[in-house]
Amino acid sequence: MTQNSPNPSDAFTKDLHKSKALKISVAEAMGGSQTIIDVRAPIEFDKGAIPASLNFPLLHDHERHEIGILYKQVGQQAAIEQGYEFLQKNFPKFVSEVMELKKLEPIILSCARGGMRSQVMTNLFRNLGLDATQLEGGYKGYRNWVLQNLENLEIPKLVVLQGQTGVGKTKVIHLLPNSIDLEGLAHHRGSLFGGIGLKPTNQKNFEADLVDAIGKLDLSKPVYIEGESKKIGPVNLPAKLYKIMNDAPIAFLSSPLSVRIERIEEEYITEQPENRPRLREMVASLKEFFGKAGVAGLLENFDQGNYEPLLTRILVEYYDPKYSHCLKGVDFAQTIDTSDLELATREIQKSFK
Repeated sequence: MTQNSPNPSDAFTKDLHKSKALKISVAEAMGGSQTIIDVRAPIEFDKGAIPASLNFPLLHDHERHEIGILYKQVGQQAAIEQGYEFLQKNFPKFVSEVMELKKLEPIILSCARGGMRSQVMTNLFRNLGLDATQLEGGYKGYRNWVLQNLENLEIPKLVVLQGQTGVGKTKVIHLLPNSIDLEGLAHHRGSLFGGIGLKPTNQKNFEADLVDAIGKLDLSKPVYIEGESKKIGPVNLPAKLYKIMNDAPIAFLSSPLSVRIERIEEEYITEQPENRPRLREMVASLKEFFGKAGVAGLLENFDQGNYEPLLTRILVEYYDPKYSHCLKGVDFAQTIDTSDLELATREIQKSFK
């Protein structure tokens, strides 16, 4: 722990960028229990961030924009001076917020490339008495680490769960230990209605969350994952993972149509009534497949709350044929009925060891 400054104002000097900061590598940071503070502007943070990191910007979006213009038009020194002016103006509030972070020690500070912003903040945090280090390479270094992990990925005992829409694949994934919820990481259920009620993620955050999730698994034991296409909503599966999934044994999950309909109605309609207008729009978008008259009948059922015939047609005529085509000629290591989800989970665990 560094020594607390007798007066917080003593911590602020305009040469914080000139002193080297104590650094930590990405590999060390990812293997520890430190709190990662990302000091980039919110607009940068939203495009991609380290999982569980907190955004504590040195510069807010408009300040970063102004300094960027100053750097291009006048030069680096003018941009640095303006950055210190912004920091000095916000310093009283800044100190109060930093002190709130004290309970999160030890702290790692990260910026775009492990440059001046995280260097300034690391030195300032330490001047304020916090146990802080600078992430070497910043977010770019972390991003390269993620891509390297995905390229070198090995999951020797992967088991893929396949099954028609509504059989409860995701529910089973949640019941199984040592599993990866790809749809949860993608914030998309991987179907026509898959994005309803969910906030989409982006490719960088999906890959970061995926590497984080895999890092928590016991790879000496079976790992369970839901079968997916190359694309889940707005994101793509990494090529190496997709290949491993294609080579893995498959457990085929099945349920009676009535059970599937009940589960879909519960998930998409009962549990999120606020999204019914969006769901209705998605039903209307099936006009090209069902035709104008067909969709009119589906919408009539929807508006009357008569969901069983609506879902029956969508499953039997739309989803199931597509799914059967994708799995044509595929061999299944095991077929398991998921009418009872907990019983099915136990059966899967017995079958794959």
